[in-house]
This record gives sequence, structure tokens and C-alpha cells, in this order.
Amino acid sequence: MSRSSGRLLSFGLFHSEGFSEMPTPTTPYPTAQDALNAAITFANDGGSPLGMAGNILNPSRNPQVLPTLQECWIYLQQRLISNGVDTFTKTAPIFGLPAAATSSRRAVMLLTYNGFFDGLTWSGPNITAPLWSNAVTYTQGQTVTYNNVYYVALPNSATNLNQEPDTATTFWVIFTNIGPCLPPDLVKPLEISECNTGGPAWVPMAQCPDVLANNLITARFRKWAFSNNTLKLPPASQMNDILLTYLAMAPPIATLQSPLMVPGVARALGLQVLYVLSGGRGGPMADTYKVWAEEAINQILNQTVRKQAYSNFERPPYRGGRRGRRG
Repeated sequence: MSRSSGRLLSFGLFHSEGFSEMPTPTTPYPTAQDALNAAITFANDGGSPLGMAGNILNPSRNPQVLPTLQECWIYLQQRLISNGVDTFTKTAPIFGLPAAATSSRRAVMLLTYNGFFDGLTWSGPNITAPLWSNAVTYTQGQTVTYNNVYYVALPNSATNLNQEPDTATTFWVIFTNIGPCLPPDLVKPLEISECNTGGPAWVPMAQCPDVLANNLITARFRKWAFSNNTLKLPPASQMNDILLTYLAMAPPIATLQSPLMVPGVARALGLQVLYVLSGGRGGPMADTYKVWAEEAINQILNQTVRKQAYSNFERPPYRGGRRGRRG
């Protein structure tokens, strides 16, 4: 047996009769628990009698752990987004944007997080709902937010406090009657397509500068602009649906099993948590954790820089007239 084949055997990729089956692929995203484990490891907090449950960083003993994870998670996403990393991209349809209520070509229609302006009036309620918590007893009809989606409690929700709304469909139902509005987790649109309501196909729309003025009123919007958390559209003579591809804020950390929707982010988040918690107590390791956290963040940023450095090129043909000759 060669040295290389022995090494492969030690990692379980081969067996005596040939190749073994590859493990079932899983999501590339780490969880909040992975980030906490990284923090416990770097802080050497796993040497306590509780082991990798942590001592100082044990969520059942230290109420600061989960809130710090969430705050650092938001900060880390904002750092990555501001440096050009598309941390989390989603696609969502928005149905039933009403036709313009005015014939003025100067009118602009507005779609916001709280509703839609058709040129004269606003529609859509201003929805607010608390984050779901497994420590709260919910009654029928209560609305909560979980992973940036609204859910309404069904009659038997109070009997299962630990049933997360996105999987417990017998206890929760998605609340959809909110009228046209932007998704609550939208940071900015990337691409938008449209279709007359009931139409057969999506048609790409053109992104324009921040100002839309003197627009021809047609059956479709045709173009869009986004600024100040508002999607601006020209007036349209018919009801339309739009399909948004957008940069989103990843779901919040509700439990330690919550996924972190950025591959390879657990190390950076764990070190950022250590920097925040130790810095608040004046710990001597705070500056070291900050340096390590910056190194981990830069590793994620470098992946995006390398991807953007790729460029297309065309090979000249080997034959084909004077232009194709190689000299």
C-alpha cells in the first residue's frame, strides 16, 4: 500500500473493496453554536468542568452570550456588505401593485417597508410584530416575526412553546395579508422583473438613477430606482407583480441552532464576540481578539476580491482569414 493510499484510508475515503460512499451533502452554513464553540476554544473556556458548554461563555449561566452573538452578527454582516460581499441573496415576488391613481406623467409610485403609494394614496398596513421567543405563551391570533417572516399563532400554539414557527405548521401559519410592501429583510434590490398581474412571463426591468421624472404611462413600470429605503416606480396603467432579487439581512440568531448565512463566518463571529465581551470588562486579551477577528474578516473579504479579479478573455482563432493568422 502506498503512503498516499494509507493517508486516504485514515480519513475514511476508501475501504478494502474500493471507494466508500460520500457523506450526504449538508448546508455550507455554520450555526451560532459553531461560532460559540470557536469563542470557547479561543478563550480556553472549555477547560472548566462543564467542558465545551463553557463556563464564562455558557448561555445558561451568562445572559449576555446570545444577545452579544446577535449584535456581533449584525455588525459582521454590515462590515461584509459595506465591503462588497453579497452575504445573503433572496428572491421574492410582490403581487398586486395597483395601477396608478393619476394620469400625471410627473407622478412617481413608491414601494416601502410599510406600504405602497399609487400616486395619490397609501395602501398596506404598518406591520410591527415582536420576535418569536420560546419563553412566551402565545394565544390564537398573535403575530410574531421569525427569520424575517410574519407568522400568526393558531389556536393550539400555546401548548407547544418550543415549536419554531417555520417548521411547526400545525401551530403557526404565515401571515400574508399585509398588502404590497418591501420584504422586511431587504437591504437593497439587485435585479427586478415584472409581469402584468395574470400575465404569462416575467420581463426584466431597467435600473435607473435615483430620479424618475416625466414618465410615459404604459401598462408596465419598465424601470426602477432605489434610495432612502424606497423603491421608486413610474406610473403604470395596469396592476402589476414584481419579482425581486435582493441583498438581504440574514435571519437573526434566535437559538444556538440558527444558521449563519455566510460560509466560513463562525471563526470571525466567535472572535468578535470575545473582543466585545472581554473589552467591556477591560480584559487584557481584548486587543488580541480584535486583531484575530480582523484577520478572520479579511479572509472572507479576500475571497470576494479574488472572485472579482477574474476577467473574460477570447482566444484568437487558429484559422480563418487574415485576422485569424498567428504571426
